[in-house]
Amino acid sequence: MSAQLPAVSHQEVDKSLTSFHDGLSKYLGMLGLPFNNVLVSVQERRVVVQNLPTVVDRMTPEQRSVASYLSKFTTAVATGLFDAALNYLWDETIRNLRERICRYDLQYFFDTAITDPANRAKFATEADLQKIPDWELIRGCQEIGLISELALKHLDFIRDMRNFASAAHPNQNQLTGLQLVQWMDTCIREVLAKEPSAPALEAKRLLRSLREQELDATSAKPINQAIAALDSDLLLPLLRTTFGMSVDPKLATRARENIRLVRKTIWQGCAEAARYEVGLKYASFRAHGETDRADLARDFLEGVDGLTYLPESDLALELSGALDALATAHNGWNNFYQEPSMASALAKLVPSSGTVPDSVRTRYVKGLTLCKLTNGNGVAWGAEPVYDRLIRTWQDREILTFLSILVDADVRSKLQFRLCSTKLHEVVTTLSCRTSNALALKGLNFIKSYNPQAAGGAVSDSRFTGVVKQIKGSL
Repeated sequence: MSAQLPAVSHQEVDKSLTSFHDGLSKYLGMLGLPFNNVLVSVQERRVVVQNLPTVVDRMTPEQRSVASYLSKFTTAVATGLFDAALNYLWDETIRNLRERICRYDLQYFFDTAITDPANRAKFATEADLQKIPDWELIRGCQEIGLISELALKHLDFIRDMRNFASAAHPNQNQLTGLQLVQWMDTCIREVLAKEPSAPALEAKRLLRSLREQELDATSAKPINQAIAALDSDLLLPLLRTTFGMSVDPKLATRARENIRLVRKTIWQGCAEAARYEVGLKYASFRAHGETDRADLARDFLEGVDGLTYLPESDLALELSGALDALATAHNGWNNFYQEPSMASALAKLVPSSGTVPDSVRTRYVKGLTLCKLTNGNGVAWGAEPVYDRLIRTWQDREILTFLSILVDADVRSKLQFRLCSTKLHEVVTTLSCRTSNALALKGLNFIKSYNPQAAGGAVSDSRFTGVVKQIKGSL
């Protein structure tokens, strides 16, 4: 493959880049426009151009032939507009992910990424992918196995840099050639040139079987065995999809009967939070007067012995909606302005005891934690006092839940940022004074032992994950 790429000498690159840079600078000067600090130096451009053949060689000719944004990326690099280049690189990555979702299973992705039943009905076609924010898109891809947890972490970082240092925003942040090459290499290795994992392909085959085949107890046996062997991370999206199919009144009878043969195996492999999520969706159908869907949801819960996961009260549904609104504000462009009002709306729903219904406890603790950790770039000062006040009301059960969610992929992704690690250290310092639970103190004190700016590293330590395993067994 490498031999097919044209060799370009250092002298040719230097001559072309220098000539173009000088000519463009003179032209800007002739127009009376500024040119100092507008274009990146030729030296930095050279770093990218000299490394491009090696990085691009990871892609097949077919993959390269449709990567139009990478052509724009290369043009922007040669021109010296690194901010624009980063924007094009990100656009190519998102375009590729959308195409992969369509080739993989569009409805499966929507069922996974869109957790609000009322909102889910608005997403049905390929064009609807455009409505999904980039962060939710890459997180949904990770949840269904199209990208790895490591890719989620790297892409989250690149997304953050694209948002705050690229031409998409009015910033003058200086990007280096080495940074740009590294980010391009990451996007190619983790997305553009990578195929779905074997477990993800297995999940796709399972869904196809449920939709297209006519199963009975005998033919469903190997499918149940395959489901039981799936990684727990893939069982949550599989539960969301099979439940979403089950509550569709228009679902073909054959597919509905097929799901009844496997739904209990899927349910048994899912965590408590996933089961409560199904109960919340049932309550949502009832609250919105969707009688047919509510009846089908109850049939699903009865079939998996899951009626104990019905919500305790309508408060759980209200809290769930408030958490969704807060998450949207937190991950949005203007989070510093929109987040405080959403945080206050959530606080009005939380009892003074700090105890929320079990059905939303994990979502509540995790949602509050993600917001308190910040987005890595700054603090939403109007919202942080609300977060601090709510966190100070946590009892042992909430504190143990807090420790258990720190190993989740989206939380660990945030903790790569120093500000987020510092905020984590603040939270554990506060909570360590509010509990006498030995297991909770063991986890809290372990994180406290780290330097505040590196506290995020504690959650990947095997000693901490061992504590989390004990905690999950006690919840």
